[in-house]
Amino acid sequence: MNFLRSLYILLIAFFIFVFLFVQYQPLRYLQTKSVDREATEMKKEKDSMLQEMKKEKDSMLQELKKEKENRQKQMKDQNEDMTKKITITKPKEPTVPQNIGVKDLCTLLDKGIQVDSWWKYVCLIERNIDKPLGYNCKNAKNMGNWKVCFDEKYSPIRPDKPCLVYSFGIAWDFTFDIAMAKEGCEVYSFDPRKPQVWKTRTLRSVMKMLHHENRVIDVLKFDIELAEWKVMINIIKDGMLPQIRQLLTEWHIFPGAPKRDELKTFYEMHRDLPSHGLETFFKTGHARQHSDLLKFNSQAESCYINVKFTDSK
Repeated sequence: MNFLRSLYILLIAFFIFVFLFVQYQPLRYLQTKSVDREATEMKKEKDSMLQEMKKEKDSMLQELKKEKENRQKQMKDQNEDMTKKITITKPKEPTVPQNIGVKDLCTLLDKGIQVDSWWKYVCLIERNIDKPLGYNCKNAKNMGNWKVCFDEKYSPIRPDKPCLVYSFGIAWDFTFDIAMAKEGCEVYSFDPRKPQVWKTRTLRSVMKMLHHENRVIDVLKFDIELAEWKVMINIIKDGMLPQIRQLLTEWHIFPGAPKRDELKTFYEMHRDLPSHGLETFFKTGHARQHSDLLKFNSQAESCYINVKFTDSK
C-alpha cells in the first residue's frame, strides 16, 4: 500500500515537472528573442549615431578648411596690397647702372650730381676718414698690428695707475694683446670663435661684469666685422667715452652689409666723432671698390685719441 502511494506521488511530480518545462521553454525562447531584438535595435541606433557624428565631423572639417582658405586668401590679398603701396610710395633712387663704367662712383658727387642713395653715405664716410689727422702723435708705436700713441698726455702707461686694455675681435691673432701685456697692461681679450649662441653685451655691462665700473680703459680695440657701427653708437649713447683714453677700430662696409637704410645714421655718427672728443692720430683706408654697386666695398683702420678725456679716477 505504501509502495503504491509513493508511486502515485512520483507520477504526479513527474507530470507537474513536464508541465512546467513545457510552459517555461516558450517563455525562455520569447525572452531570448526579445533580447536579440533589443540588441539589434541598439546596434542600429549606435550605427546611426556614429554616422551622424561622422557627418558632423566632416562638416566641421569642411568649414575649418574653408575658413583657413579664406584667411590665407585675405592675407595674400593684404600682402599684395601692401606690396603695391610700398612700390607706389617708395621714392625712386637716381638711375645708375650696376657697372657705371667709371673708376670711382664717388667722383660723381664732385660733379654736382644730386644723389640721395645709400652709396653716397659710404663716400661721405670715406671722405671723413681721408681728412687730415686730428691729433699729431709724436710717439706712436706699432703694438702688433695696431698703432698706439704713447705721448705723455695720452699714454696708456701711467706711473701711478695700472694700464687696462680691452681687445674685441682676435681671429687667432694675439700680437696686439701680447704686445700690450709686455708693456705691463692688464689685457682682456674677447672673441666668440666657439660655435654657440652668445649673449650680446654692451661695453658698460662687460665692465660691470669684470668689476671695472670705476676704472679707465686705457686702450679699447675692436675689430668686429660690421658690428663696430652699432657698438660705437651704443658707447656714445651710454656715455662711456669719458672712461676711454684711446680707441682703435676698423670700419667695414661690404657688398651686402650693413643694411643700406642704416648707412645714413652710421655716416652721421662717424661725422660727429670729433664732437665727442675722438681725433684720429693714425688711419688707413683700403679694399675700396666703387665702380660696381653690387661689389661696393670699403674698409679703414682708425686709431683715436680722446682729447676730452680727463684722468680724474
